[in-house]
Amino acid sequence: MKITALLSWLWLGFCCLCYGAVWVSPAVFWPAAFVAMLGIPFAIVGSGIGLVLLLFSGPERKYWRPWALGIIFSGPFLLSSIGLQKQEPSIKDTKQVKLVSFNMGKKLEGEDKARFMRKKYLMGKANAWLISQKPDVLFLQEAFNYQPVTEFQLVRKLRAAGYYTYFIHHTNHAERDGAGMAIASQTPFLHKAIIWGPPGSLNMIHEADITLQGQPVRLINVHLQSIRISLGEMEANQPWRKLFANSISIIRKMRKAYISRAAQVKALEQAIEASPHPVLVGGDFNDTPYSYTYWRMRRHLPGSFEQGAWGVWGTYNGAGIGKLLRIDHQFSAAPLMCTRLIKVDSIPYSDHFPLLGTYMLTKP
Repeated sequence: MKITALLSWLWLGFCCLCYGAVWVSPAVFWPAAFVAMLGIPFAIVGSGIGLVLLLFSGPERKYWRPWALGIIFSGPFLLSSIGLQKQEPSIKDTKQVKLVSFNMGKKLEGEDKARFMRKKYLMGKANAWLISQKPDVLFLQEAFNYQPVTEFQLVRKLRAAGYYTYFIHHTNHAERDGAGMAIASQTPFLHKAIIWGPPGSLNMIHEADITLQGQPVRLINVHLQSIRISLGEMEANQPWRKLFANSISIIRKMRKAYISRAAQVKALEQAIEASPHPVLVGGDFNDTPYSYTYWRMRRHLPGSFEQGAWGVWGTYNGAGIGKLLRIDHQFSAAPLMCTRLIKVDSIPYSDHFPLLGTYMLTKP
């Protein structure tokens, strides 16, 4: 029984290590990012299983406390993993604001012509869906605008639908044909600026101020550092030497991305703190709720998932366990409160699923 007691308290120590790892900057100690990402789900599930087994194990049940503490300490991570808001609250003196955030990028294999035709089809469908939703605000990442091809005329289509657009091309931050990021709004922009974004990168952060029902609001569209793992690196059916080499390559890319996102989220935090208006943030953070990035954001703004989601779901349109990865997020501060956040899984035109958030704009 002494061994059971020792193992129980060692398990609690492991849980605390995993939960605390989200507060360690990957720029200072990058392995903490892997500990948090892999360890937290294991700690939550293991604590629950261990507690149940101990409670039915006769005399050893007296060692249940460390396992129960492991579950209690996991509370914030459970709330960020399982949405509990099934019904929209009824709030008086409020008005709704609808936000769609969507990474529109799609990795395509095949010959150039076939890939181009496939992309035309997917972009045409995605653009039509965006406009049909008629949201108040759009946050788009890896958006593609190309005037010579009808299906790629994103900015023109949005403006024809009555949207003001702030489109940034990835090479020089000017509005031109190609891939980039966009904020679109049904009301004019009062201010526009780039918070962070090196030329030549699809990873950027930009902001725009608008007035929503008489209330100035700062919109921040986010696309943090991508890992850029190729499809070939993720194939499991390959010789063990190549599999080992690919695994090392993936770990190195993840390490680099974690370190980069630590600096990028710092720039985002500074922008949030400097905002003279309530802030609405959304986009592709490329990090799960078990990350330094996510919990640095939670220091400043409530998560829309915790406020308005129901169930367990991911936003990455991958295969197998990849479908459980929630790497796209929305955050807001009063007087904007999320009452509903859903993943639109009926729109499979990208590597990501769109997020549709409904917000109540309360009276000051």
